[in-house]
Amino acid sequence: MSLLLFAVSYLFSSKLFEHAISNNSHQNAATFSRLTFDNMYQIMSQGWSREQLNEFIKQTQDTYRLSNIQIELYRSRLVSAQYGEFDPHESLNAVQLDRLDSVFASAQESVELRDNILDSMLPLQAETRCLSCHSNAKVGDVLGVMHFRQDMASTLNAANQNFLMFFLLLLPLPILIAYFISHKLSDFMQQVIQALHEKIEHVDKVRDLKEIKPSELLSKYQELEKLGQEFEQLAEKLQTIAVDRDILEFEIKLLDKFIITSEVVRDWKEHVNQMILEITKILPMYALFVVFRTDDEERFGMEIFWAGRPSETMRDHFQKIAEARINDHPILKQNPTVDIHHSIANPDLHLEYVEEAIDLQTKSLMLETPRVGGVVGIGIQGYKQDLTRTIVIESILTTLVNVVGSIKAINKYTRDLEYYATRDPLTNLYNRRVFQELLDYEIHRADRHNYAFSLMMIDFDNFKFINDRHGHAFGDQMLQGFARELQKALRSEDVLARYGGDEFCILLPETDSTQAHHLAERVMTSIHHIEEISPNMERVHLTCSIGVSSYPEHAKTPQDLYIVADNMMYKGKANGKDQYCVPDAHELAELYRRNTEKSAFLLQALEDESCIEPHFQPILAFADHNPHIAVHELLMRIRKDGKLIPAGEFIDVAENMGIVHKLDYLLIKKAFQAVREQHYEGLLFINLSPKALILNEFINEVKTLAREYGIRPNRIVFEITERETVRNISLLEKFVRELKFEGFMFAIDDFGSGFSSFHYLKRFPIDYLKIEGEFICNMVTDRIDLAFVESAVTLAKSIGIKTVAEFIESPEVLRAVHESGIEFAQGYFIGAAQPLFLQAVPDQVLDALHADQKDRL
Repeated sequence: MSLLLFAVSYLFSSKLFEHAISNNSHQNAATFSRLTFDNMYQIMSQGWSREQLNEFIKQTQDTYRLSNIQIELYRSRLVSAQYGEFDPHESLNAVQLDRLDSVFASAQESVELRDNILDSMLPLQAETRCLSCHSNAKVGDVLGVMHFRQDMASTLNAANQNFLMFFLLLLPLPILIAYFISHKLSDFMQQVIQALHEKIEHVDKVRDLKEIKPSELLSKYQELEKLGQEFEQLAEKLQTIAVDRDILEFEIKLLDKFIITSEVVRDWKEHVNQMILEITKILPMYALFVVFRTDDEERFGMEIFWAGRPSETMRDHFQKIAEARINDHPILKQNPTVDIHHSIANPDLHLEYVEEAIDLQTKSLMLETPRVGGVVGIGIQGYKQDLTRTIVIESILTTLVNVVGSIKAINKYTRDLEYYATRDPLTNLYNRRVFQELLDYEIHRADRHNYAFSLMMIDFDNFKFINDRHGHAFGDQMLQGFARELQKALRSEDVLARYGGDEFCILLPETDSTQAHHLAERVMTSIHHIEEISPNMERVHLTCSIGVSSYPEHAKTPQDLYIVADNMMYKGKANGKDQYCVPDAHELAELYRRNTEKSAFLLQALEDESCIEPHFQPILAFADHNPHIAVHELLMRIRKDGKLIPAGEFIDVAENMGIVHKLDYLLIKKAFQAVREQHYEGLLFINLSPKALILNEFINEVKTLAREYGIRPNRIVFEITERETVRNISLLEKFVRELKFEGFMFAIDDFGSGFSSFHYLKRFPIDYLKIEGEFICNMVTDRIDLAFVESAVTLAKSIGIKTVAEFIESPEVLRAVHESGIEFAQGYFIGAAQPLFLQAVPDQVLDALHADQKDRL
């Protein structure tokens, strides 16, 4: 670098030196011109002749020619006019002639250095002393131009050699100076780099960048100090936009915590404690508080989760801060009643209390469905806020408020679903499915303890008339009043359930037929006391028909007990209504005879396959404003004496006989044949009992039929029902997953009618959820039914399951189902089951949906 600087300096200096020599030569020429002019004046003033003047000039030129100088003298027009022309300018080229004219005109000298030739033209101006001879001139006029040309090559070469020798003598000095400067600068930079390295080694977080102060290390040099200041500004900006790696890792872990499992819902407090332990690893915090309520609760529950064990003072202080935040929050009402509970994530950690150090930040949540509102707050160690820390805290609060809010919402949904899975939402009585399970349990208990019990079936008389005359809302009011009065008349151990519609069942433990007779009388008396005032102020009373059966006197299986009681109930209706009936020996014999006939009829149907006919009920797909029929449910019909008998009249008998899976197989075979013949390309829902699914030969036969008729498995949806209890649920799960692996799909039928549906939903890979029709048909008039449907839809969507609504029997129900977000609709309003696949959407369905769209607009 030093040599390069030296060479550049030498070249630059040599050029300057050449320029100085040229200027010096030009000055010499000017001086010579002045001397020559003075000599010429002396000669001319002595009266020399022209010949003498020419000889003088010639001698001067010869004298300077030895010094490589040529001299020429040119007269101006003023002199030529007075004394005649002198040496015409024939030796000059065009450029020189232009220069000469310029000097005559401007009286300014002209100097050029070209190809080492110094060419000078100097004007000779008239003075006062000259006017005596040049009478036609005035002072300042140019009388002539003296032209000097000097070859500078030898002079410049000699000067450059001398100049080079001088620089060579000076060369060691700049090299030594440069070495000294570079050595000192290198030592200084090494010290700075080492100091920076030590500081950078201690940078573990973004905020540690502020500890690096390059400007202090570079303060010896002003320019470098400014550079260090720029680096410090860069570090400050990085602190606002950069994120620590451990923070990013924590964010990922925090998002993982957002996965809500059943274990989290069950023990959500422990889940929050584990989150706090993770938070404290990157963020110094004291406590977290959570306060939530639902719209049907007046009290607030506050949970305060501590990172460690607080002192009493710290505990009270934080509790007051949290309560103040609740009172100031717009979502929560003022001055609430708060139940406060404390939890400690790490009991071995003792928190140090500094009142001014607690910095509390909060975030709120409000859900409309279900209506849940609350606040989550986090108390952290207070210190100077920075953007990264603020973002981290905001992220933590967002995740926590969503986790806790989701848990609260799921808890509310789960409580509702669990309750309505076992209870009738209108009367709060047990529903049909639970009653069936209790009846099975009572049979086993009666066998074990050797006692009798009875079953009572109750059905309203002329209830349709009440609904038609006073409206369904009043009909619901009558049902609720009936349930209240009946519970008063029964014993505490009796089990009352709504079996469906206006039909109720009573399980009478340890009650024989004689005792059941007396209880039936008491129930009838209680029913006669029921009175409701209709909207048009009429007094409305109820009458009912009651059928009774006893175990083991009349029957020994649940199905037979139902059959006996149901037949006795219809006997009462046939005999004039408003009465109860208990079977005698003759009636029992007649019932069993009819059952025997049904059994024989079913066995005959198995032998003569032509009796079994598949029917297909259309299912409407809403599909984003493009309703169409792309799904059908397969239903069984058996033809007897020219009449079609629906499955409801023989399915119980077939299940008791253990032949239902054989009937299902024949039905599926004929259905697949119809699919191929009618070129049907949609989905086909098939009802199967769980017991049929666990039969290896049945599953293999279904797969063989699908291959035989060219039907892809993903077009078949098996509906799992709960008509039969499966003791080995794990075995059923195995076969369901096997069929799922083959490509078949599954649906839960009558979801909400039994609590076991939730077990199916949890354990099986379900694709469709068919909501119990009783909830659907009443959702327009009953807010509880509507709440259950909305909860079921939300639950299904949260786990990626499509929903189907059953019992669509009116345009109002269809529109309500559509608005609720259910994807499919099924019922008599859409279409009844028929031998052919329905292709077009019925006009009444389109009209109902179009009316719905107009109402929205």
